[in-house]
Amino acid sequence: MAETRDAVEDAVVRIEGVESRDEDLRGEMQGALNAAVDGLAQRSESLEAELVSIKEEIAAIRTEQDQVATMREEFEAFKIELIALRGAVAGGTVMLQPTTRSDAPKPKEFNGHREAKVVDNFLWSMEQYFRNARIRIDEQKVNLASSYLTDYALLWWRHRSDNRSGTAITTWDQFVDEFRSYLYPQYAERDARAKLRRLEMKGEVREYVKEFSQLMLQIQSMREEDAFFQFMDGLKPWTRLELERRNVDNLSNAMSVAESLLEFKPREKPNFSKPNGKEIAKERYKEFGSGAREKSPSKNEGKSFITKDKGKRPLKCFFCDSPHMARECPAKAKLTAMAMEEEKAEEKQLGSLRILNTIKVKKSQKKMGLMFADVEIAGHKLSALVDTGATDFFIPIEAAMKLNLQVGKGMGTLKTVNTKEVPVHGLASNVDVAIGQWKGKTSLEVIPLDDYDVVKGLDFLDRISAMLLPFADCICILDSQYQCVVPLKREFGRDHKTLSAIQICSGLKRGEPTFLATRR
Repeated sequence: MAETRDAVEDAVVRIEGVESRDEDLRGEMQGALNAAVDGLAQRSESLEAELVSIKEEIAAIRTEQDQVATMREEFEAFKIELIALRGAVAGGTVMLQPTTRSDAPKPKEFNGHREAKVVDNFLWSMEQYFRNARIRIDEQKVNLASSYLTDYALLWWRHRSDNRSGTAITTWDQFVDEFRSYLYPQYAERDARAKLRRLEMKGEVREYVKEFSQLMLQIQSMREEDAFFQFMDGLKPWTRLELERRNVDNLSNAMSVAESLLEFKPREKPNFSKPNGKEIAKERYKEFGSGAREKSPSKNEGKSFITKDKGKRPLKCFFCDSPHMARECPAKAKLTAMAMEEEKAEEKQLGSLRILNTIKVKKSQKKMGLMFADVEIAGHKLSALVDTGATDFFIPIEAAMKLNLQVGKGMGTLKTVNTKEVPVHGLASNVDVAIGQWKGKTSLEVIPLDDYDVVKGLDFLDRISAMLLPFADCICILDSQYQCVVPLKREFGRDHKTLSAIQICSGLKRGEPTFLATRR
């Protein structure tokens, strides 16, 4: 019995030791778990910081990529220009022209009007402006778009750009999403569908087609068959029958055919009915005012009365602006006499017109001879022969020396009718020439010439878009910048007739002359 007690006591002691050991193990495990959780939390914070830095680096890389793409496009443009310049230098003709860059059209300001088409048009115009101006950085797009906001839209942007209103908008897509969510009407498409369902043709066909197309633009998703049925259902019976007779089976054809239809209405009959007494009284009330009333065409025609003036406008005659009625105006007789005098004067004028009918115009004799026009070369006025048989703009050697023109080396030879080939003396380039209101620069061929001061050829006339009118003795210049009419003078250069043509020898084959003979 004593042994059993001892065994039980030993077992109890052992159990108590195990329980104490279990509590120690639990404490150790809890401490280890807490340490692991703290480590994971610290690791998570460090990972989040690394993720934020990675996102910033990615955004910077994208910005640099956009800049690199822009630089690459500019480099390609420079490369193309360089190739063109090399080709021009190799060919021996270099013409440098200043490259003009046309500014992209700026979009209109947006005042916050909550209408679907206005919001869509503003966003679309901004995207078109970014594309034309080559703006690819999102931050620049957002800043530029916000500068076109006014009134309520600007108030929304001021509230949204504040840091207290949420995360800052850094991309164009975020700006478009929040812009639409705040300013785009939520039920725009539903309202457009409701208006389209109730739409009927009440006036002209073109007005109905215009209103239908405007509503269709506000609906994003609508089947072609439903739209065609809705369009046909709103038409008048005669228009619907005409479209069915032409076998129209789709919406685009139906709208185009409907716009081409004309509605013929019966002519309204004029109203020849006599006005009653009330209408006459209203017209006289408007004419003479409310201060006095004339006789009304009623049964009491002989009676007339004057109403008391109760703060209304005073009585005023429209003949002499005096405070009496027009029927009592003393200037009436004078006006009648003036009208009779005007009728007599008109009769006298008609009699004079009969006398003018006997006058005949004496025709002037037509001038003959060669056509000359005044031309200004390097600030000096000269008389130039207009010759359609000549090819270029020619000037004698003596005139070029007198005008102090810089003459370069000429190429080719010159040949006229029944003469030998002679070399061209030189070429004066970029010379200021003015004929009439037309002004510009051109090249002059310096040749041995003793008949005329200057000869204007066909190439120069083509360049200024000139139309020669010999019967009217003038030249019509139809250039894109200058339009004018230049008078011509008819003179005989010499006592004998001429049969000549002047051309530079650049014919069908290289080095061989080509002739053009004209009779004058």
